[in-house]
Amino acid sequence: MFRLKESETKKSVNTLKQTILEAISQRRIGGPIVGSSLRLFALSAVKFKPQRPQRTAKGYLRWLLLLLFASGISEAQVSVSLPTVTGRPNTTVTAPLSVGNLTGLGVTAFQCVVTFDTAVVRLSGVDNTGTLSADFTTVINPNYPGELRIASAGITPIVGSGTLVNLKFDLNNVGSSTIDFASFKFNEGIPQATLTGGKITVNPNQKPVFISHFPVDGSGQVVSSGKPVTFSVSAYDPQGWLLTFTWKRDRQVVKSGADTSYTTTFTGPQGEPHLVTCIAADSAGLQDSTSWNFIITAVKIDDGTIPKEFSLSQNYPNPFNPSTALRFDLPREARVTMEIYNILGVRVRTLLKGETLGAGNHVMRWDGRDESGQMVPSGVYLYRIAAGDFHAWRKMTLLK
Repeated sequence: MFRLKESETKKSVNTLKQTILEAISQRRIGGPIVGSSLRLFALSAVKFKPQRPQRTAKGYLRWLLLLLFASGISEAQVSVSLPTVTGRPNTTVTAPLSVGNLTGLGVTAFQCVVTFDTAVVRLSGVDNTGTLSADFTTVINPNYPGELRIASAGITPIVGSGTLVNLKFDLNNVGSSTIDFASFKFNEGIPQATLTGGKITVNPNQKPVFISHFPVDGSGQVVSSGKPVTFSVSAYDPQGWLLTFTWKRDRQVVKSGADTSYTTTFTGPQGEPHLVTCIAADSAGLQDSTSWNFIITAVKIDDGTIPKEFSLSQNYPNPFNPSTALRFDLPREARVTMEIYNILGVRVRTLLKGETLGAGNHVMRWDGRDESGQMVPSGVYLYRIAAGDFHAWRKMTLLK
């Protein structure tokens, strides 16, 4: 930047003119607008012959300093950007329109045109609540498909950086859409804006995933009558959404909410079947479920007696299709294992594996399926029990 010494104020106006033009030509001051103003300012000195050149030079110097201040504003570059966001179909996302520091730049208005792909997203609205333009009056023009046209203005200049306004989009279909600036302008073009567009990606919705559940499920599982049982699950949503868990007992809803466990007590006759189901659903309604199928066992004997010895009864019905009941008696509490084998001695199903059961009459039900849930072929099968030191087996026949 050139300097004017005190002695220079006594020089002719033409000398000051030449100094200004030289500084402009060397690009040491001003932008296009200010440069033009300074040229006119300097060249006007040719036609004006002041009587008091010293006072005139000082006056020109004041105007020059004012123009230099305007030069700093006109050359300011403010970043304006849109984000990259993701979502799922039939949801709404917010895309903040962010700006750099506007302090001292006198921004009291802005207008822009943002383009997007209507096959993927749809404009839901514009919200300036809590943003830098919260006190501005904002108007949008919705009459241009694939374009968002905004005009916003206020009285007090914007101070600081951050979110200028929030754009809201409804996600219609799987795919991606750029959200880009067709134009953007602060005030009447000053300060200048450096634009960076964004992108919206709509991913397919994926159903919730169960990690584990307790007790371990399986047909033929037993639950003691009159004893509280707690069922629990662990699950997550691939998109990170909160899940709602709906619990059903024998197909009737008993609770719904964020609780991942359910405790209940069953009472009923020996061998009575029951079903407990947990349904995990995301906020878009996509869901998955897990279930427990079991029968009541360890019921009290009506006459108050306890079996005097271990025993394994013949299954009923026999032959059977598709399921049969396997009854056994325990004179005392024992860890029980019950398994199903084919005629070749290959184990096809484990109904109980070291389960601790109380004294009483018990029943297990086999549905004719192997460990993988597939129906086994017709034929003769063996069922074996081990309860403490007691071991026994019997034959049964599956007919289809």
